[in-house]
Amino acid sequence: METPIRNATQENMIDFAENVTTLLTVARTIEGIFAKNKSYHRPTKTAVQQEFLKLDTLFGHKEKIINQLRIEIDSLQQKEKEHNEKIEQLKEKDLQIAMLKGQLEESRNFNREILTDNLKAITEAINTTKQVQPAPTKSFAEAVKKQQTTVILAPKDKDQSVKDMRSNISKQLKKSGELDGVKRVLIDNNQLIIKTKTDEQAQKLQETIEKNTELKEVIMVRTPPEQKAKIICYGIPEGTTEQDLIEGINRILEIVTQNTKLVKTFTDNNNRTHAIILLLKREAIQLLRRGRIFLDLQSCTVKPFYEIKRCYKCQQTGHTSLQCKNDTKCGKCGESHDTRICKKETKQY
Repeated sequence: METPIRNATQENMIDFAENVTTLLTVARTIEGIFAKNKSYHRPTKTAVQQEFLKLDTLFGHKEKIINQLRIEIDSLQQKEKEHNEKIEQLKEKDLQIAMLKGQLEESRNFNREILTDNLKAITEAINTTKQVQPAPTKSFAEAVKKQQTTVILAPKDKDQSVKDMRSNISKQLKKSGELDGVKRVLIDNNQLIIKTKTDEQAQKLQETIEKNTELKEVIMVRTPPEQKAKIICYGIPEGTTEQDLIEGINRILEIVTQNTKLVKTFTDNNNRTHAIILLLKREAIQLLRRGRIFLDLQSCTVKPFYEIKRCYKCQQTGHTSLQCKNDTKCGKCGESHDTRICKKETKQY
């Protein structure tokens, strides 16, 4: 496709050619006149001046066209130079793009190798994990159940001492290695209390004693009582009985609770009634997980009840009067006598 600059150049060249043709035509005409008319008279000065003026005009127009052509040629050369520079820049950019593509391909190959190695390591780890037998999962009831790590032994013959029974057990079971799991041994109320590290060790010790004929005849194995816990139920409806509380606990736990007992009820400063309930520890844990019970279409929050021991002999906390070795102190006046015999009606501190 031709550019506007080239179109203009062609038109100027055509004009120039036409002017030159006209000039040649005039020269030939003059030459013909001289050839035909030998008696040609010399033209006047004015006519010659007019012809030369025409020639000067034509040549001046020619110079102007030549100058324009030179300017256009210089402009085209400058544009060609710029075009060549842009081509060189584009070639450099193409080279850079090719280098970047090469680097990107190398990076992709490197990352692909790393991902392949990682995937291989993960696959090997998964296969290794599958080969390992998973630990058996415990049910919720087994998780909250108290482990019986205690074995209680008592002599069948009341005349037999607990120390003799302990010596007899030690002789019978020491060689077999059944006493390796024993953590602690206590003597209390003519009973031998053996504490083991795990539930399995306690059960195994109990089964070994029951299978041993000599020990079975003189020793009685007792099951330790299941632990209990207290909870407090806030904001119970007025007139709620112990049976209402037990039924509410049974509904929320969907079981029949055992040995549940209402300890006491009390009213706070806002006239709200609360109840302290004693029940098995595993049932208390389940109830505390639920967080509430429903009594007469009313939601009542349940939380653990913590008791602080207080000694009514020395008036200090952390122990009871049966275990107290401190001096007696009155809970009303602070003097050294029993609170029950104090004659002062109000506290003095």
